[in-house]
Amino acid sequence: MTTKGVPYEYKDHGEEMMLSYTVSEQNGWKYVHTMPKHVYLERVQTLKNWMITLLLICLAGGGAAITFWVHRNYAPLRGVVRALQSEKPARAKQPSNEYEFIRETIRMTIHEERELRNILSRQTPVIQASFLSRFVRGHVDVARMTEESLQFMEIRLISDVFAVMLIDIADFSRFSTDQSERQWALIRFIISNIGNELIRERGWGYSVELDQHRVALLVNFDRERRAEAEKELDVIAARLKELIEQRFKTYITLAIGDVHEGMDHACESYFEALSALDYKMYRGHSSIIRYREIAEADRHYYYPIETEIQLINFTKSGDVDNVDKLIGNLFHAHFSQRRITPELGRSLFTNMVSTLWKIINPMDPLYREVFGEKFDPLKELSSCPTVEEMKVQIRDWFLALCHYLNASRSGHSRQLSERIAQYIEQHYGDDSLSLTTIAEHFQLTPQYLSAFFKKQTGMNLTDYLTRVRIDEAKKLMQNKKLTFAQIANQVGYANDIGFIRVFKKYEGTTPGKYRESL
Repeated sequence: MTTKGVPYEYKDHGEEMMLSYTVSEQNGWKYVHTMPKHVYLERVQTLKNWMITLLLICLAGGGAAITFWVHRNYAPLRGVVRALQSEKPARAKQPSNEYEFIRETIRMTIHEERELRNILSRQTPVIQASFLSRFVRGHVDVARMTEESLQFMEIRLISDVFAVMLIDIADFSRFSTDQSERQWALIRFIISNIGNELIRERGWGYSVELDQHRVALLVNFDRERRAEAEKELDVIAARLKELIEQRFKTYITLAIGDVHEGMDHACESYFEALSALDYKMYRGHSSIIRYREIAEADRHYYYPIETEIQLINFTKSGDVDNVDKLIGNLFHAHFSQRRITPELGRSLFTNMVSTLWKIINPMDPLYREVFGEKFDPLKELSSCPTVEEMKVQIRDWFLALCHYLNASRSGHSRQLSERIAQYIEQHYGDDSLSLTTIAEHFQLTPQYLSAFFKKQTGMNLTDYLTRVRIDEAKKLMQNKKLTFAQIANQVGYANDIGFIRVFKKYEGTTPGKYRESL
């Protein structure tokens, strides 16, 4: 042993022993200690076993904790990956690196968003036009309007003071004879661009295409220039009308609503302009109509039953002068001496058309000789843009009917009644011959045929048919070989019972007694 205090390990008869020594500092003696190795290292071995046990416990606990936390933290990541994979079927295979997959997905999403924004930016004019169209009509919830949404649509409003101007395209035939949708779109484009330029010279605003022949200008005024707003509208309207009519040979009608404050009141100006536009039926095309200038119109019109009866009687009698005078007086009283509203004007026209139908309905279908097969007065009247044109149209209808009735009273009526009588004399032997079948043959209604025949001959048509049959039966009775059943069949009766009853009614005696008297 070379070093004191350091155990020396050796074997004694095959048993491992531990030996150590120390030297006393007092007397220099060496104290030697020896014992079996397992006894010497007993506490060390116990500590070693405890340390291994604790290490195993820590490893097991740490592994469980790691597994738990990894699972807990990885589960959302795995859910994100699976969600992304479900949205992208082309990448259904589980990636080896989830973070790389997420990074690639984010990169692709940003790229797609950029592409989508580019597409939306190209659609911005369409989105803007749709919003403005709904805004002027009052179909937008202004409480939900935000600066962000307006910026997205590239709309900028400088205040909450608005006015709406409507431009109605009346005629652009001098600009282009082509009436295709392409030309309509070109005219609307021209008006919109010029309107935008004129608006932005004096404030701010936008043009809105409402339908094929109508464009709206939404004018947004600065609050500091509120007092000059009406004057500015007049200048814009006059300048726009001058440019469009002189440079582009297009007639337009402009209607201007009042100036209103508040986002939710902009639509009121639109409806005012719409009401003013109705008055173009009075002022005609190529006019500027301001809502504030529309006088308080009368709220009633005068077309009593007595006047209607007069018009009916004058027409039926063919009195052209009185019909013309009466219609002229009605229009003068309502549209010259005073002004009724466009709505009441349309009601008056509808009532006059109703009067026309009351005259021609009993003439069905003879009136088609005057007005044609597809006569639709309300539709034709609605296509007339001005009151004067409506007056001419209604007057022409009534006068045409007067001339037709005057002409038909002489030759035509007599010829028709003769043709009816001749038809009965040729077909009296048909047991199906009746008022209805005769009316169908001549394309008349049974009611009109009956009234017409009686007016022309003084006899009911059924009585005339029966008289023809009875007269022919009386001639056949001279041949005594014919039975009453045979005679009845020849003159249009299904059996002799009905024939005998009718014969007795008209002749006052039975067929048998009549034959005996021959």
